[in-house]
Amino acid sequence: MYAQPTRYPSIALSPQSSETVCKQAPTDPNGRPEGEQ
Repeated sequence: MYAQPTRYPSIALSPQSSETVCKQAPTDPNGRPEGEQ
């Protein structure tokens, strides 16, 4: 369920943050809409 490092380099460093971002915001730090995967 973790974001891929290639698409989410900032989140890739912190897998735990990945879950938090997905639950808190519909978009990731790069501005790409979650759920595309």
